[in-house]
Amino acid sequence: MLLSLREWIHSLWRVLLSTSSPVTLVTRLLRYCSTLLVRNKAGQQLQIESARDLSPLYEVFPEEDDEDGSPIFLYSSFGFVSDRYIAYFGQSKLRKRRRVPPGALEHPNLCRTNKQRCLFEKAQSSTRPSLHLLDRPHPNLIRYRGCLIERGRIVGIVLDRHPMTLKRRLENGIRGFNVENCMREITSAVNHLHSIGLAHNDLTPMNIMVDEHDTSIIVDFGSCQPFGCELITAGTPGWIDEDFTHSVEHHDVDALHKLQTWFETQV
Repeated sequence: MLLSLREWIHSLWRVLLSTSSPVTLVTRLLRYCSTLLVRNKAGQQLQIESARDLSPLYEVFPEEDDEDGSPIFLYSSFGFVSDRYIAYFGQSKLRKRRRVPPGALEHPNLCRTNKQRCLFEKAQSSTRPSLHLLDRPHPNLIRYRGCLIERGRIVGIVLDRHPMTLKRRLENGIRGFNVENCMREITSAVNHLHSIGLAHNDLTPMNIMVDEHDTSIIVDFGSCQPFGCELITAGTPGWIDEDFTHSVEHHDVDALHKLQTWFETQV
């Protein structure tokens, strides 16, 4: 406790030393003291200033509504990633718009919790296709630049950034957008994946980015695996005809047909 208090005083002192005016001093003090300190099960403090620091953050509802036809709120689920890329997860009976109560976060053990093992396997499955594409890139597949390693584990991958998704690009209508060229680029990228034995398995307008020149780039390789491999996650509701559990080439072929149909509905 003494060590924690000493660290808090030292950090507060650094805030004061960096202050150039009384107004700035008051502003920084208020912001500093309003920080919510949440303790995990190990007694460590997590610095969370607002709900924007929690990711993912979503509410869970059952499939059936109440007798009045209104959704039945079950709980909020949320996560937090520390500066050292340690992931924390928790649940709360509070709605998203309310403050997260102290003690609501928990730090699952990497070796003992199925949830964390599943997340680690998903991270591995997302990285493997990127390594395949490192040696065989395609102009319409997101470019892999490397990975971030912490404590001997991959905690993030580095990809090119693009301004918007295809879905957002067409929110204001399809006028001025070359659909034929877009379909040609996406089909070429899919064929390239198939030529090296990979299927994307989740091709939607939300997983296709466009750059400033309207060039299409396929992203989100969380479900991309070699043909026949079992999938941890697969498909997006509304974009698949039925659930599937293995990586198959025809998933992408079907998605291309759905994408063409989707273009025809955009006005």
